[in-house]
Amino acid sequence: MRNLVWLASYPKSGNTWVRMFIAAYLSGCERLDLQKVADYSMSESLRAEFAAAARKQVEDLTPEDIDSHRLQVQERLAARNRTFCIVKTHNARLTPEGRRLVFSRYTRAGVYVVRNPLVPQLTIEVTPRLFFT
Repeated sequence: MRNLVWLASYPKSGNTWVRMFIAAYLSGCERLDLQKVADYSMSESLRAEFAAAARKQVEDLTPEDIDSHRLQVQERLAARNRTFCIVKTHNARLTPEGRRLVFSRYTRAGVYVVRNPLVPQLTIEVTPRLFFT
């Protein structure tokens, strides 16, 4: 069940754009319905996944709940998909204290998205024109 492909990046580094690109490629469509991106990838940080694992309401989750159910959530993500599942994360592999955040028993590969930090202003100016004209 090692089918999770981690797509890791610093926030605002293009992770979502890469997920949309991959979904468009895998679906073979000319125009991607943004609702379909979830068919090809998901986010590891969805609080609903942790709430289901902890059997709590989302608003009742604590950081300890998330830490203690991380392995179970990754197992559930790995079990629900096909040959591979792209999982978005902004986490490191380990915490500063050495606790695992990514478990190799469910991991197939990892991709780290790196973006030039001097480019965000261009993205902010160009992106709305690309998608909302």
